[in-house]
Amino acid sequence: DEKVTLQSKPAMIRVKPLPETDKPASFKGAVGNFTIQSSVDQASFTTNDAARLSVAITGEGNMSMIIAPDLEWPAGIEPFESRAWEQVNKLTVPVSGTKYFDYPFTVADSGTYQLQPIHFSYFDIATGRYKKVSSQPLTIVVTKGTGHSSAGIEALPATIGKGQFQDTLFTNRWLIAIPIAVLIITGLFIWLMRDRRKQLPVVSSVADSLPAPVSHLPEQKTRPSVNPLHLTEEKLASDDSNGFYEVMNVELKKFLAEHFDIPLATIDKNSIMQKADAMGLPVHTMLQLQELLDGIEWQLYTPFAAEDKRQDLFTRAKTMVQVLALVSP
Repeated sequence: DEKVTLQSKPAMIRVKPLPETDKPASFKGAVGNFTIQSSVDQASFTTNDAARLSVAITGEGNMSMIIAPDLEWPAGIEPFESRAWEQVNKLTVPVSGTKYFDYPFTVADSGTYQLQPIHFSYFDIATGRYKKVSSQPLTIVVTKGTGHSSAGIEALPATIGKGQFQDTLFTNRWLIAIPIAVLIITGLFIWLMRDRRKQLPVVSSVADSLPAPVSHLPEQKTRPSVNPLHLTEEKLASDDSNGFYEVMNVELKKFLAEHFDIPLATIDKNSIMQKADAMGLPVHTMLQLQELLDGIEWQLYTPFAAEDKRQDLFTRAKTMVQVLALVSP
């Protein structure tokens, strides 16, 4: 057995700083390629109502760096805190999609108001220059209300949140599908392992349940006077889990090599199982032996050896040695 450490080659990347030349004052870190659009949920309403200005920035790049653009509101309009939500595909490189910003607002006096274009600046990697995109100006008409609010600003957050949740849920539905699939696969694996254990007899009862020798089974022989797992038993008392499994793997395979007359340099699970089948070992004993070898290899070649498995595997290995010692190859 030889331990081999695998290591990938280092990957070098170069991160260039953003140029300071011609950087617009409105630039806030967005890099990629984007467009911007704006709209209002209603172009005509009363002073009793609350309206909403929606801004959509679409494109590809570092979507997480896009923040709410600064707006210039006409006099007489009272804006409220903006709310953001997104529909992005994070599985593509670069990330692509749309980021939305909703600005609730109310108007105190009736009249016609002009909402100025909204500007958004970003750095375009393809051209190596800063770019500024703008939305179209919007016109709203506000009429005098009765003085009693029919759709207060308090109703807006719930509507926005619900839309945000539904859109996010639909766009990122794979985030729900993957955990469900993992749970199903894990449950199926546990069920199969339990079902397999139920079909296998208890190892400790194998020695007592072996059938009487028949014509195709050789004569029985006495158990070896020397314990083939004596070093493993010593390691069991220590805290060296890795050393325990290494010694057990070596001692058990050495015993099996001598018992089945297999060269130690070429012994593996296939050769062991072929010899066991050729000598007519009961099927359930062969299954127990294969499960034992698999368990040792699992602990030996996983990154962290489990200390709580040592006693169980040692007991099963010791019992298997006693069972095989009853039958000559």
